[in-house]
Amino acid sequence: MYVPFGSLDLYKKAVGWKDFFTIKPIGGLLVESVTLDCDKADVKVGESIQLIAIVLPEDADDKSVVWTSSNEAVATVNANGIVTGVAEGNATVTATASNGVSASCEITVIPAMGIADQELGQPDNWITPKAGGVSITIDATSDTRVDIANMAGMVVESFVVPAGTFVSTHYDAERLAPGFYVVSATSAEIRITKRIVIR
Repeated sequence: MYVPFGSLDLYKKAVGWKDFFTIKPIGGLLVESVTLDCDKADVKVGESIQLIAIVLPEDADDKSVVWTSSNEAVATVNANGIVTGVAEGNATVTATASNGVSASCEITVIPAMGIADQELGQPDNWITPKAGGVSITIDATSDTRVDIANMAGMVVESFVVPAGTFVSTHYDAERLAPGFYVVSATSAEIRITKRIVIR
């Protein structure tokens, strides 16, 4: 059912109207695209990550999105796009605007591991996106440079982990301004890069 844009919320709450399966607005500046900050992500059982929906145009009348999970037995998502791993498996998390435009992220939920099981010296575990931030844990076998750059390519944080040194640190909104960043760890042998969001 299509209703005037300015009355959309009233129809969704009104007795006799709110039970319609789909109520969509007519008029107003509609959403043209929805994109997520990533299209694939891993999350451990019991842990959470934050997905960010970018809705365009910027001046759309209703930029809200509804978050859903295709398999809540594997991963749940709340109204703010925070995805929590429930059990090992795969799920698709989707953000949908009021006019039906949507974007999805494929979520893979992996087993939770204790510190003793994580093999912290392994590069795959060096940079771990967390809800609203990132954990950096490096057991360096050779000098390793860590850079955090904003989306303009400007390095805003940088440090070197000397060979034979163990470092574990966390960045969140208390240490970095909210926004998207690229975190890289580079040694003579490897280079690991991951995109994160600070909220």
